[in-house]
Amino acid sequence: MNKNKLIMNQVNHLDNVMDTNTFWYKSNNVEKVIMESDLVGFYKENLLDSALSESTILSNMHIYEKWRDFLHNKTMPELCNVKGTNFKCLECPHRNMHVNYCLKVFNITAQEFFDNRYSPPINIIKKVTNQQLKTWFKEFINIYRTTPKKNGSMRSSNTIVVYIKQIKRWQKLMNKETGSNYDFANSIKIKETQTIIEPISPTDLQELTTKILNNSNNLTSDILGAKRLKAVYFLMLQTGLRLNEVCLLDKNNFKVLSDYTGELQVHGKGSKKRTVGLSHESVLFIQEYLKERNSHIIDTNPALFLNSKFERMKKNSIIGMFKRISRKLNINFSAHALRRTSASLRVVEGADTLDLMNNFGWKSENVARRYVHSAKNIESINKQKNFNPYSANQKLIDNK
Repeated sequence: MNKNKLIMNQVNHLDNVMDTNTFWYKSNNVEKVIMESDLVGFYKENLLDSALSESTILSNMHIYEKWRDFLHNKTMPELCNVKGTNFKCLECPHRNMHVNYCLKVFNITAQEFFDNRYSPPINIIKKVTNQQLKTWFKEFINIYRTTPKKNGSMRSSNTIVVYIKQIKRWQKLMNKETGSNYDFANSIKIKETQTIIEPISPTDLQELTTKILNNSNNLTSDILGAKRLKAVYFLMLQTGLRLNEVCLLDKNNFKVLSDYTGELQVHGKGSKKRTVGLSHESVLFIQEYLKERNSHIIDTNPALFLNSKFERMKKNSIIGMFKRISRKLNINFSAHALRRTSASLRVVEGADTLDLMNNFGWKSENVARRYVHSAKNIESINKQKNFNPYSANQKLIDNK
């Protein structure tokens, strides 16, 4: 399934989840013409731009939906654009209901709605002052800053930064389309948390790697699954590839060199391609997996990794595989933890920020620098554990 189809499946899922109250439509004699998937708004065209990664698209949509519904609850029914017409305000519980009611009230088609969505009376955002939006924006961010997620954990500072950035994009578009000059989203300064990036601990990594290397048959249901686990795990540990990058790999992206090392052509974020180097071990595990796979099927699938149904492996398959192993071994790790660990170990081996940017596909030098600083910080902390000020002072005395 290509990226655009996958994204649209995610969007269309909203039609079944977010707006299922058919009783409301029937009781108010409102026809449901515009679906939730249509109300992705200005993302409808822009989010399918191939320059954006799948995760970025879904992140934009997810946050936009929350912000849009938050504004609907804040502005309705006080600023309802139905007031002043011959129709009554229904105090629509959801924005999608309100939009479809507006088609009836203003006697317009869905296309006319979208053509005029940034103009009154359809659009009411210009009725809201910049100061009011600033107050609401701070309240919106504070909700997600202080409210735990469904799993009970709190959102990280960097997640909140993503929320702020996405609303800034919304603000920029509103200014462009409505001729406004909003700056409310600039009221919260963006500062990503410069925390130490924790890799998998050396002892956990050693145990994890040893178990996967020597006992992969006991961690999976069959030989093919065991070889796939080895290939994927050691590839991700050695190269730090992102989940999506692993899933997008094709067999023709894999090249074995004369010295038995290898190279992979990777499709990174923003559809940017890069080449990563493979060790002898990574090459060997991939070859063993492909050989075993060929013994099970007439292999015409171009994907480098297939799931148990012999379809292109998806992110959830790898996530699930790692979760099962994590539980069996009682070692907490994930795909992203492998990426962090790979980058940290590269720094230990002498990699600089340019190496990290080239190998791991980071555009920002600041991101690569964080890994360098974190690795150095961890190294410094470990050295400090062995620091004895008394013996150090004694050395000074002895050297006098």
